[in-house]
Amino acid sequence: MQKKKFFLIIIVLVILGINTNVLAFDLTAYIDSKKLDQKQFQISLQVSDIDANPEGINAVSGKIVYDSNVFDIVSLTGTNNWSAIYNDEEGNENRGKFILITTSGNITEETDIAYISLKLKSNLNNVKTQIKIEQIQTSYQSEKIEADDKTINIEINDNNINIIENKSNENVTNKFNGYTIFTIISIAIVLVTLIVLIIKYKEKRTNEK
Repeated sequence: MQKKKFFLIIIVLVILGINTNVLAFDLTAYIDSKKLDQKQFQISLQVSDIDANPEGINAVSGKIVYDSNVFDIVSLTGTNNWSAIYNDEEGNENRGKFILITTSGNITEETDIAYISLKLKSNLNNVKTQIKIEQIQTSYQSEKIEADDKTINIEINDNNINIIENKSNENVTNKFNGYTIFTIISIAIVLVTLIVLIIKYKEKRTNEK
């Protein structure tokens, strides 16, 4: 009887460890190199890794940070039934902040939700700069869910744009930081608990003999 109880406890602990669920999402930013035009380009924003949120999400916020000495026009446009509110007021401390809201219900799958349009200032040569998207977050019920900052580095020569490094596809890292770490901790707790139970069980069997 004691042996059956022991194995039942093990099964329950393992199930609890495996089902530990941490809410997560990511906002991927990418540039299609085929669509790079002289003096202007677009960065697409895509929601991903939201399968852990049972009811999906319907809003994303963040901040676009860029060098105003390099870019003359920056705008944000929603797509796929997402609307964008973007603060481009010069001198405003909240300049660059945005909110994206869907008008067609919560989404639970990977979806393009907006694109950032950038236009270069004139006569730029041998310039290296970056566009950063930070303070990225959404929410599930009353819980705030954050994603890693995204950075896209570019080089400009004679007004031609080259992507020199793109750190925007960090969804794997973000998922590791958000979901897997907690899962690993939970599994570690389960293993430690199992070891303790096994030791106690063996001690009990020894005492019974």
